[in-house]
Amino acid sequence: MSQAEDEDFSHFYYDGVEYSDLVIDGLRYLGYSEQRNRRELTVLLGVDPVKTEWCAAFMNYLLRKNGYSTSEDIHDYPLLARSFTEYGTRVTGEPRSGDIVVLTRGTQGWQGHVGFYLGTVKRDGRTYYALLSGNDDNRVTIDLYHVGRVVAVRRPEQLVLLQGVEPRLQPL
Repeated sequence: MSQAEDEDFSHFYYDGVEYSDLVIDGLRYLGYSEQRNRRELTVLLGVDPVKTEWCAAFMNYLLRKNGYSTSEDIHDYPLLARSFTEYGTRVTGEPRSGDIVVLTRGTQGWQGHVGFYLGTVKRDGRTYYALLSGNDDNRVTIDLYHVGRVVAVRRPEQLVLLQGVEPRLQPL
């Protein structure tokens, strides 16, 4: 799955680009493996990463940890990557750091992959999105995905907590 396994992606987060809190937090887990970090990932994600496809669980963990709503709030099957197709606000135009990108995967309509957008890369006349995601080659990675695989791009909504006022959602 890893098209750019041996490439240096450091320019995505060291070139002065302002990254969202979700991306910055998610980068702390870069390289976590479902085998080597199984116990910690199980505690963080609430699922055993060896037995469960966990890209959506990784997204929901980071969203919840950083004060955002999750796909658990809107979907009966929040462990599906495609549970994010109706999440947040639909993005038209170029995504920005922290937007959620849902991709095709497999042959069944319910299958997919999901990750946080980092940047756009043009290579050999083709356009790719660089995504930070869990369960890419059984670990947390940054990888390139052809834009032809994109099913949806969604912008998270942060929970706004005001003293004495019920929480409400606010687009970023």
